Amino acid sequence: MTTLATLVRGGTGPVLDVARSFLVTRQDRESRRYVRLGVLSEHGDGWTFRYFSEVERDPAVPRLPGFPDAAVVAESPFLFPLFAQRVISRRRPDRARILETLGLGETATAFEILARNGGRRQGDTIELIQMPTPHPGGGEVLEFLVHGVRHRSDQEQRAIDGLSIGDELLIVPEPSNPVDPGARLVTTREGADLGWVPGPLLPLLERAGAVSADVAHANRIGTNPHLRLRVRLRGELIRAAHFDDPRWDLVG
Repeated sequence: MTTLATLVRGGTGPVLDVARSFLVTRQDRESRRYVRLGVLSEHGDGWTFRYFSEVERDPAVPRLPGFPDAAVVAESPFLFPLFAQRVISRRRPDRARILETLGLGETATAFEILARNGGRRQGDTIELIQMPTPHPGGGEVLEFLVHGVRHRSDQEQRAIDGLSIGDELLIVPEPSNPVDPGARLVTTREGADLGWVPGPLLPLLERAGAVSADVAHANRIGTNPHLRLRVRLRGELIRAAHFDDPRWDLVG
């Protein structure tokens, strides 16, 4: 068994590099909640994917295509097909426009694209969230795409159009949420509710220290709602002790 705590402490080598890893999640079609499945990591020799131990122990959790054995650490010199098909093809005529929507240029790598688009594809429910990375000024940085924008009012959705990179945002608990009392809203300082922090990140934020939030990138109405707003968190986001919780145990 591997823990995400080893990832933070330096682990067993470059295979477990928190700065080059994604939390792999999937939305349950019935409950609509996102659940954590495992961790995808890039390293010098390729890629690895590990399921969480709790997924391996629960045969009722559907396995990802291409990863049928939840007890196995998958390794490949190339990005696995399931995730590679989520990277914008260089042959697409609208590649430049899509990259602009993500705040990226033509030289963007597969890792950078997945970090910005969340690995989302129309018609499926998988999403990738890049793990927190060290910040030169201290603490860590975590970026995520705001969930549920399309469920907000027209006025709240229009509020995103008025945002600029670096604008301060607030992360506000929503104990009255009927689906998850631990839910956290993303709001403007003026009180406009823009959407929610992805559910799979809540266990991390529960134990985070002082954290600030601002706009990493915003797109205007007409863009895919899932790509409307990317938030940047900075602060005491990740400590080895956070991941000693059994919920973060990985196979392998």
